[in-house]
Amino acid sequence: MFSPEVWAQVRLLHEGGMPIKQIARREGMAPNTVRRLVRAAEAPRYRRSPRPPLSAPFEARILRLLKERPSRSAAEIGRRIRWPASQSLLRAEVARLRPLVPVTVPVPRQRLVPELAPGWAECGLWLPEGPVEVGAGQRRRCPVVLMVAGDCGRLAARAAVSSKLSDVWVAQHHLLHEWGGVPHTVRWDPQGIDVPLWSWDEGTGWSTYRMHAELGSTTVEFVDEGTTVSNLLATARRYLTAACPPDRSFTSPEDLAAALHTWQEDFHRSWDPDRKARWAAERSALLGGPSAAHPLLQPPPGSHRTRVQPDSAGYVRAAGNDYLVGEWGARRRLTVKVTDAEVVICSGGYHAGGFHTVVYARSWARRTQVTVPLRHELIEPSSGVRREVDGP
Repeated sequence: MFSPEVWAQVRLLHEGGMPIKQIARREGMAPNTVRRLVRAAEAPRYRRSPRPPLSAPFEARILRLLKERPSRSAAEIGRRIRWPASQSLLRAEVARLRPLVPVTVPVPRQRLVPELAPGWAECGLWLPEGPVEVGAGQRRRCPVVLMVAGDCGRLAARAAVSSKLSDVWVAQHHLLHEWGGVPHTVRWDPQGIDVPLWSWDEGTGWSTYRMHAELGSTTVEFVDEGTTVSNLLATARRYLTAACPPDRSFTSPEDLAAALHTWQEDFHRSWDPDRKARWAAERSALLGGPSAAHPLLQPPPGSHRTRVQPDSAGYVRAAGNDYLVGEWGARRRLTVKVTDAEVVICSGGYHAGGFHTVVYARSWARRTQVTVPLRHELIEPSSGVRREVDGP
């Protein structure tokens, strides 16, 4: 790229009668370059080649989501389309495309019970008013995962460690085992569930949950502001809110679990024979069970594994807390498996000290140090004998 001054100098010399080759020797450039500058009507300028915007592959999907519900937020659109760039750029693109969606007069919603065969359910969260003593002097409100049978209204509830989708999925996994099968259609109310935008491909997103459901012929739908189809979940939430006094607090997660069990039993005790027969028919229509294992009945990705190295003090960070390991884990990468009840820390393989497995009870508190394990197993490297050892 030549400056306007060079272009002007070459044209001036050429207009003065100097030959092309002589101009090229004088200016230190190729003759063809001199010819190109002479033919140019204006000084050369840098022109950046046009390229499509980053949002081009996503425009059609963004417009479709906006047509479905014009009030849909940019954050929700980003989760649905797996937006790969910054949130500020996404908000700018959504604001640019939103005026292109024609405004339609909303049709009044009707609450209709979906015409589905027995064996479907609605799921969502309920947040008790009272706090729970989770240990280490901490108290916090723990979410409760609800699952309501669509035909008879059977209620199942289980407290979750947190509102993260991975922990919610683990709680629903236990509820499905209580029912002995999986509904053929699951309607989720995602309100209150924490689904990080950047976790879609890390085994904790709705896409992975849907994939596991579809492998077992289960349909996953979402109940949002525009597609409310029944009041089963709302009825369950109202019942639990009325059953739980506003000033009720819980001494431990086990106390909350016992209260939930009592409230469920009271709810089902008043059923008439017809409703009990409907639950029996609905339970027989569930997918999976003893004969065919459904993917949602398998341990969910919430039981995740990671590879970490202890810090200088010998602690391993897992699920928001620090768990102590012994000298056998110093300067080594350890395998950590986290479930809703346990944190299992294993050495990465056999070595001079043997293969170690330390199991801790998962703490529902946060930012605490846990030093007393439930058990510590050691496999001798030479004989392969398994034995219990003391300490972490």
